Amino acid sequence: AASTEPIARWTTRRMVLWPVVDLRTKSLSPLIKGEAAGESDDEVLRRLGLGSCLVCWLSEAELASPPSAARVALLRSAGCAVGPFRLDEAAKAREWLHAGALYALLTPDPATPPAELCAAVRQAAKDAALPAERLLVVLSPAAETTSEQLLLALESLAAKTGSGCRECERPHTVGAAAGVLLLLPDAAADAALLKRVSASLAATDRLLVVVSGASLSPSLARLAELHALNLGLAAPASLGPLPRRAERVAAPTLPAAPVPSVSGGFWRRAEDVAEAPAGGEELIDAGQALAAAVRSDRPDGLLSTVVEEEGGVALGLVYSTTESVCAALRSGRGVYWSRSRRSLWRKGDSSGAWQRLCRVAVDSDGDALRFTVRQYGSPPSFFPPG
Repeated sequence: AASTEPIARWTTRRMVLWPVVDLRTKSLSPLIKGEAAGESDDEVLRRLGLGSCLVCWLSEAELASPPSAARVALLRSAGCAVGPFRLDEAAKAREWLHAGALYALLTPDPATPPAELCAAVRQAAKDAALPAERLLVVLSPAAETTSEQLLLALESLAAKTGSGCRECERPHTVGAAAGVLLLLPDAAADAALLKRVSASLAATDRLLVVVSGASLSPSLARLAELHALNLGLAAPASLGPLPRRAERVAAPTLPAAPVPSVSGGFWRRAEDVAEAPAGGEELIDAGQALAAAVRSDRPDGLLSTVVEEEGGVALGLVYSTTESVCAALRSGRGVYWSRSRRSLWRKGDSSGAWQRLCRVAVDSDGDALRFTVRQYGSPPSFFPPG
């Protein structure tokens, strides 16, 4: 069976933005790279995934083979959900999970009735020896599928009761799968449906739910709405900064596949879902999205930030702002906010002792950040206790 060890290192339940990257293309757009335009595509992807889980859309040919050395490096440096894999080919996902992917994206057969979806997912996972806590089921309702049928399918996949912990993702805290990626057509992406999904599943921590769709255009306001519902948004993202709307050139849009009318089918076919999730024509700044998921009870609005080494040893308590979080993701380094200077504090700019940023996480209460870093230079930026 695929190892469950990576889940202990990454927390996805508090993530609001799930950046979608179409890895079938040859290179990333300059708009996605932003200030990191001089960096390699692999490094930009690593930085995009520092505080999120990347939704990596790969070609069928690449998914059918073991991941390359470059892909393995990405999977081990950033949280990634990879796919889509058809349920009848779920065994292909095993090597990707072994290589470090957080999740495998599985698509059901179009003719699978909602009432039988859970059994189909469980059987595929059993046959391929895949742990449920490492699976996300991609559901794209066909035109004939009603909201009630969709909710029935989600209910069947969910855990019986919530774990009570927003950071837990273990065999006993999930149902047939850890969660779902809902690719909603415009007509289905309405507030009433999302509120029902939240109330019965996401808010009770029974199922991780990430939504995407052309009508769910990425914006901080949209993220706030979904965050309040305990839902994630899968959408194209950028390291930023993004140009003002009047200055923007054509954004790299991810094509939205048409919703086919499949006689007797409940879900869009795998070949139709092969189009990456669409988020409209706008990109969202990954750093701003991450900072927006954190609240502060301090009068100055600063975000408490614990800095730790990769082994989990706490190095110190610092503070962040939206500006410093954006700067940290764009540079891939430890960047904080100096209360004394009231400006950005880029570790190493003057001393040469700098930090490579390895991970950013939001705590389960949403009121603090954790920066996991690797220190360079002598003496180091922070000294561990002892």
